[in-house]
Amino acid sequence: MGIYDVLMKGEMWKNCLPFYLFLLSITQAHAFVNFEPHDQATATGDLRIAKFCENLKVGDEIYQLTATGGSGVYTFLISLQLADYVSVNEKNGSLTLIKPFDRETRELLRYNAEVIDADGTTDSVESSVVVLDANDNAPVIKPIEYAADIYEYPWTPTTLANISVVDADSGTAGGVQLSIEGTDLLYVESSFGATTRLLCNTSMELDYDRNPVVIATLKATDGGQASCNPDVVLSSNQSLFFQVKDGPDQPPIFTTTVNNIRINESQTAGTEIGEVFARDQDYGLDWDVVYDIVADGISEEFFQVSADGKISVIKEIDRESLSTDNSGIYRFDIRATEQVPSVDPFAWKQAEVGYPFSTTTSVTVIILDQDDNIPVFYKLNDPTNLNDKIATDVFTTKLSEGTSTGSVVQGLNIFVEDLDQDINAEFEVELVEADLPFEISNSHIAGAAVLTIVVKDSQKLDYEREPRSFTFTIVTTKRNSSLELSRATVSIDLVDVNDNSPVFNQTLLTFSVPENAPVGTWIGQLQASDMDSGIYGEITYDILLGHDLFQVSSDGNITVKSPSLDREILPTYYVTFTATDGGNRTTIVPVEINLLDENDHPPEILREVYYSTMMDEDISTEVILQATDIDEGENGKVTFKIIPNEFSDYFEINNTDNNMAILKPSKPLNIELIDGDCEVSDKHITLKVVAEDNGTPKLNSTVAVEITLQDINEYAPVFSVTNPTAVSVAEKSKLGTEIVELRAVDGDACSPNNQIDFEISGENSLNFIIVKSADNGINGTYGSLQVRNAALDRDEKSVYNVTIIAIDLGNPRLSSTYNISVTLLDINDKSPEFNETSLEKVLIKEDSPLNYLVREVTSMDADETSNLIYNITGVECFDSRGVNVFGCEDWFNISTNSKDGTQVGQINVAHELDREESQQIILTITVEDINATSGMRQIDAAPLVITLEDVNDQTPQFEIYDTYEVNEETNNTRIGQIRATDADADGSNSEIIYSVAEEFQKYIQIDRNTGEFSTNDELDREEMGSYLNVTFIATDKGSPPLSSNETIQIKIRDTNDQNPEILNLPSTVTVSEDIELNTEIFTVEATDGDEGRNAELTFSLDETNLPFDIGRDTGVVQVVSRLDYERTSSYKITVRVTDNGLPTRLFATKVLTAMVNDTNDNPPRFTEVTQSQEFTIPEGLPGTTGIFIREAFDEDSPKLQTNYYYIVGGDGINKFQVDPLSREIEITDEIDRESNELFELVVQVSDVVNLTRTSDLTCDDVRRNETFACVLINVGDVNDESPIFSKDEFISDIAAETQPDSEVPIAQVYATDLDIGENAKMFYSITNQQRCCPHCKNQDNIFIAEETTGDIYLVQAVTLENDCYFNIDVRVTDGTSEHFDDAILKIGVIKDDQTVKLLSTISPSEWTTDKRSDFEDELGVLLGSTVIVDKVLPYKSELNPAIQSQVTFHAKVTGTNDLVETSTIDKILDSGEPEVDVFLAKYGIKGRTITVTDPVDQTTQIIFMSTSAVLLLLCVVLAISVVCMKQRINRNKRVERAMEITFQDLERTTKSGAPNNYKTNDNPLYDISDDQPTLDIENPYDSTDDIDDGIDDNAIDNNDSAIINDEVMSSCGSVTDEFQIDFSSPTPEVDKSNLAAALNSAVAGDKSNINYAFQDTGF
Repeated sequence: MGIYDVLMKGEMWKNCLPFYLFLLSITQAHAFVNFEPHDQATATGDLRIAKFCENLKVGDEIYQLTATGGSGVYTFLISLQLADYVSVNEKNGSLTLIKPFDRETRELLRYNAEVIDADGTTDSVESSVVVLDANDNAPVIKPIEYAADIYEYPWTPTTLANISVVDADSGTAGGVQLSIEGTDLLYVESSFGATTRLLCNTSMELDYDRNPVVIATLKATDGGQASCNPDVVLSSNQSLFFQVKDGPDQPPIFTTTVNNIRINESQTAGTEIGEVFARDQDYGLDWDVVYDIVADGISEEFFQVSADGKISVIKEIDRESLSTDNSGIYRFDIRATEQVPSVDPFAWKQAEVGYPFSTTTSVTVIILDQDDNIPVFYKLNDPTNLNDKIATDVFTTKLSEGTSTGSVVQGLNIFVEDLDQDINAEFEVELVEADLPFEISNSHIAGAAVLTIVVKDSQKLDYEREPRSFTFTIVTTKRNSSLELSRATVSIDLVDVNDNSPVFNQTLLTFSVPENAPVGTWIGQLQASDMDSGIYGEITYDILLGHDLFQVSSDGNITVKSPSLDREILPTYYVTFTATDGGNRTTIVPVEINLLDENDHPPEILREVYYSTMMDEDISTEVILQATDIDEGENGKVTFKIIPNEFSDYFEINNTDNNMAILKPSKPLNIELIDGDCEVSDKHITLKVVAEDNGTPKLNSTVAVEITLQDINEYAPVFSVTNPTAVSVAEKSKLGTEIVELRAVDGDACSPNNQIDFEISGENSLNFIIVKSADNGINGTYGSLQVRNAALDRDEKSVYNVTIIAIDLGNPRLSSTYNISVTLLDINDKSPEFNETSLEKVLIKEDSPLNYLVREVTSMDADETSNLIYNITGVECFDSRGVNVFGCEDWFNISTNSKDGTQVGQINVAHELDREESQQIILTITVEDINATSGMRQIDAAPLVITLEDVNDQTPQFEIYDTYEVNEETNNTRIGQIRATDADADGSNSEIIYSVAEEFQKYIQIDRNTGEFSTNDELDREEMGSYLNVTFIATDKGSPPLSSNETIQIKIRDTNDQNPEILNLPSTVTVSEDIELNTEIFTVEATDGDEGRNAELTFSLDETNLPFDIGRDTGVVQVVSRLDYERTSSYKITVRVTDNGLPTRLFATKVLTAMVNDTNDNPPRFTEVTQSQEFTIPEGLPGTTGIFIREAFDEDSPKLQTNYYYIVGGDGINKFQVDPLSREIEITDEIDRESNELFELVVQVSDVVNLTRTSDLTCDDVRRNETFACVLINVGDVNDESPIFSKDEFISDIAAETQPDSEVPIAQVYATDLDIGENAKMFYSITNQQRCCPHCKNQDNIFIAEETTGDIYLVQAVTLENDCYFNIDVRVTDGTSEHFDDAILKIGVIKDDQTVKLLSTISPSEWTTDKRSDFEDELGVLLGSTVIVDKVLPYKSELNPAIQSQVTFHAKVTGTNDLVETSTIDKILDSGEPEVDVFLAKYGIKGRTITVTDPVDQTTQIIFMSTSAVLLLLCVVLAISVVCMKQRINRNKRVERAMEITFQDLERTTKSGAPNNYKTNDNPLYDISDDQPTLDIENPYDSTDDIDDGIDDNAIDNNDSAIINDEVMSSCGSVTDEFQIDFSSPTPEVDKSNLAAALNSAVAGDKSNINYAFQDTGF
């Protein structure tokens, strides 16, 4: 097959066929090379265009050469470039791979395939094979170029490092993606590409304190997807390592501070009183720190701090002059500020960061007081503000006469103050003059106090009697001394007071005024009088409660204030006026003002607007109108009528009763005929209707009636006759192209009935659309017919018949249709298209000449009128790495030429080619039909790939590197990576391997492929030094190989691997507890084997709150606060020395024990428990007691404790003493419990023998002093007192009808015993009894005495007569014969009607002996006689459940046996005097039971009546019934007349707003009970009070139940009555006297033998 077969594989045979036939004819006798595919070849099958993957394995047969013709015995040969990679079996022509392909070295391999026949003839073919890329090169990361200084935020540079990555593979496999692993702090600016920048993540700032060193991994990954191994993806890593440098972003921190500093107020200027120390927290910078005091206006005046932190006093201090809280404590802040160096690399961010930073620590200086001030008097300008004062020694004020005893004198505002402190500020104050009506309430002052002058005797403060002013002196003295310190003068002037209120001449006034009266109309005048004289008697009038409608002049004239009087709103006003005298005493009076009516109100229509909806042609819809008129009669009658307008003829109105009317249409409503525009779908009609009353003059109001007239859809849309029936449009017109505008009209009146929409019917709705273009209502609606389908093609269909529908929006919707014909017009619309075969890839040599024809491209266009033109519109250049580069844009050009009637594009070389700049060029070729319809550009575009073949000529070159750094003592630690590059494209010539010079291989190892090098053994900075210069070698794989070397410096960084060592610290030191502050006790020395900051040492103590501190840099241990052996006798001090290393600071510790030596520096003291002690010592004579003061506590060690106890004060100092050592209490003078049962002793404990001490201290003086104890001595009782009767003679009386009863006592005697407990038990007995009538005779056992209570019982029947009495001798003992007392009990005889029975809310159990005695004494004072309580019995009352007991008593003329008449007692109890009312309230007296008797002795009548009991009982019941009926009638009439006035007054008072407690119906002047009834004002007879019928509760029961009960009780001997209780003077709100008289008359009726004490005196 020979050359013919070879050439037939090409494209040139068509033009060269005659030449081919000639060659065939002359070579029939020769052998020819035949190319056949092998399994390892590509599917192309032809070696001339074969493509082999570069990852084929050595030894594989990749191709088979065959030959035909000749003898059939051949020898096969391969030469040129391919021969380096394959061997040929000369016998059978098989090709075997002997060397790996490397696309990166050579992508095209030239070969010459030759066959030699046995006869010696030869045939050969020279061509090239293509090596396809396999992903066999990992990305190579070039050495990282770090920024010079990488500081922490915000000084972090934008670019941390520059990164370069290369990958020798092509296409996607040669593309690289970068990522960061191991930290979130970093990221790469661009994840894809050959070069990028390493940046800091803006959301995660670099911070020296958290990350002083940043370590991460940069990973480069290629894209894989190579044609020979698409699943292989390769990557490589590069360690990222750099140190973050510290910046000034942290404030200093105090490491040494002082808390409390105590100095005397006379401290010498310049004295050092404390020290502070701070250091910069930016340890990488460690700037110097300076100190100052934060200015506050005072601190800098007295204190200063030096640059090294020492605090001292500037000048002598007066504690009292400091602007402090006067406690002698002053606080200020010391500020530590970092110093910025003169050369500041951080200055460009200083404004943002705000350094230099400061920090503060608080210092408290306690100024100790000295006694250098005396008390000073001040007058307080504001009693509530002790700071608002002026110094003075003269005080004056005024005081109202009669100010009560104990009251504080106001206005003096005396403040006395001693500026010293504690005991230095204690002093006494007293009044110099005697017999003053004033005294000082506080005499002992500690520091300062407001002096309170109080009234001691108010009776001397009488303005009407001299003196009217008082002047006296206050002096201050040192406590326990008579030495006067200071004095002040006080003057008090008495002021007269006003004590009478104005009184109105009438209690209720009534006036009238027209409701339309103008402002200023006179209504009436008020008149009141005042008994006071002068300004206090001058009266002015004012309104208290009422309305803004009235006013009163100061002289009492009432006038109209406002024109707003309206009878219809309120016909009557109740106004409260006041009368006030010159002393501001005020009396109120209610006034009733009635308004006279006027006709002044127009009708009011119930609605502001009436709304109605009516339909087209409506005739029946009605609107109901209604109005009101608050005037009466004809003035309130209303008539409606329509106000004429353009719509009024369509409506009529009919008036009805009740001020109502009906509005409706008067004829059918045709909406099309009624004028007006439509709103939405309706027309709106507005009518005005007037409502007019019948008054004179007539008043009216108007209202609008809004009627909505709704349209009905009656007409369908109609298309206009002017619309065309046929139209045309160009094919493929754009969506929305308008074809024609159509018009339609709807005859309805309103929207939506006359609104029209358009639509297209049928399938043409997909091709066309009609859009409403204008809507003019009744003038028509326009619709635009438009193209909807932009793909309409006349070649498919040329004419469309379109049906259009017009439909309105009414209900129901009405419509009509319209037909129109649309014809399509033809256009030029076909684009040219490239022939794909003309765009296949092109391979040319990089040395191709100018104008060399590269390719001829062709295309076709279906349009007959097409005119094509070719252009290059885009050029992309790619280097051998597949990276897009620039520079090849003008290497090729294209021209349009006509060939065989076809327009073609010819591409030629236009510029010198260079593969090293661009290996592959992609041209974008376009072909355009320039005869296309205007606006429709017809164009096609396609790429053409041109690849340039390489020429080999480059050698490897190292990149430039800075110094690398690595930490010592690290093995297999990555240090960095070196890189060399080779510009050759051939794989072998550009592939590089790396190595380390032999002398460094012990320490450094390198990856031969990537150039990444790391430690091979641990590096020791201390042994090897800080720098290592290593030689690296780069060698390519060319033949022969080329190499170069580079020496790189590696810095060995010191790591903090050496712990500090403490050199000299002992285990124990001894220090006295009284050592001076800041005394040095030891200096610690230490060392560290590291260098630089790793060897910088600082000292500290592990423990906090120790009284020791250590110099941070010096190691000096000092005492910084007071030592106290008693609190802590030894301290464990852990000394820590710490280096300043990174990343971890190393330290060493050692314990130092500080032993504290004790000194006798603590006085003995009592604890909180023992400071207050209490003992009981029996009363008796001097001697020991066996009771010991509880021991005090001494904090000193036992060997230093010897304490003594002394009595130094208390009221028992002359009665007791204490043994100083044993602490036993001894009695020195007889003590008597009955004289004094409690003594107070002040005991002092001291470690000083023979202590000089005072003897007048009290417990109050030593409460807060722990060296004193307050000891209370309770004197125990001894039976040494006899019981004593409370009276020598007891008087009691019993009723004549009293019967013997051993359970109910008739009298009681009582005694007291000053002893207590068992010693105070008493036993009563009767030693003798006598009956005196009038002569006395002894009697036996008529009376007995209850032994323990002293109750006397009548145990034998005896005739009791009025003129008889009993003398009984009684005795009381305490159980011993020597302790007794005797008394006489006189018992008289009285009748029941000689006693008074009071009803009390106090239970019988509460009526103790003491309460009975108090009752007798207090009532005896009121009556001026001797009162005897006979008995207290339980009592239940249905009328008043609060009553619990009945107290029966009588009274005798003092010193006699004469009885006081009960009527006299009643008169006094009913007097209403304040002291009587107080007495009744104190004992809960709510009423009394009155005994009813005839004035003559009825003994014989009783005997007679007992024989006729039944008959008499019937008569009594009948008589009671008749009397009750009559009395009820009379009573009700009288009550009605009385209450008619009273409740009118009450109601007026209530309506006028005057204070009235109507909810409880109690006069508040008599409110002494918690149980109050409720009165219904509207029904005064229907009271909720079922308790009683007493006048004090103002309760009147219409059923007269109280009176009936009284009647029944009268028949049994008694009825219930109540006293009135009045605590203040009566007021003139109601006519009390009239009411009282009426009630007396109404209740008493004809019952003259019943007393009803309703008096106006106290009501």
